[in-house]
Amino acid sequence: MQEFRSLYELEGIEEVTTPSGNTWSLWDLEYLYERSADLLTAAQYRAITLFLIHDIKEQDAAEMMGVSRTNPIGMYAALGLSKLIEFIDAGGLERFRARRDDWQADDYRMALGAAQRLAGRIKEDTEVVEGDCWRFMPTPEGVVPRIRLKSRATVSGFFYVHPLAVMYIAHGGYIPSGYTVRLRSDLWEHYVACNMACVNHEHARLARLSQGPRRSA
Repeated sequence: MQEFRSLYELEGIEEVTTPSGNTWSLWDLEYLYERSADLLTAAQYRAITLFLIHDIKEQDAAEMMGVSRTNPIGMYAALGLSKLIEFIDAGGLERFRARRDDWQADDYRMALGAAQRLAGRIKEDTEVVEGDCWRFMPTPEGVVPRIRLKSRATVSGFFYVHPLAVMYIAHGGYIPSGYTVRLRSDLWEHYVACNMACVNHEHARLARLSQGPRRSA
């Protein structure tokens, strides 16, 4: 997982194909790991985190979990992975369900449709400027654009995002927990020229929240 994350952050590669022909997506793995916190026992989730995600030696991981150094932490992790596979096979994890004809009824599809409608309104308020940036016109000079969305998770009932994040989601992007949408660094000069108001989804990339300076949506 750590090597996969580094590969994406350094080279932008988000899918790899194994010698056996299987293709793996970083975002599928991030989603699976994120959901495992709710689906597995505390010991299984902790074992996966320490032993498989952070690549800590089994004996050291056992000590960090507060158990004997001879405890089979690798077995806890393997049992957790087996349980996740069972959830996938039973259709219990939305992201891995087969793309059935009725898949559009899923919550994810509904949320994607809402983002696509909002993205259409955002696009109407843009102009194309240098570097094929789509400048969000309602943005005052010197102000990074933000739009207000409804949320049940905040006290105010709202939260604010850069419209680039909406555009990214609307074009099929998935933003895992711990990641944000940022402007591509190779186009930074163009963003400054358009007042940091670019909402062209092709100029977006995913980055971990703790990574580098905050040039983010």
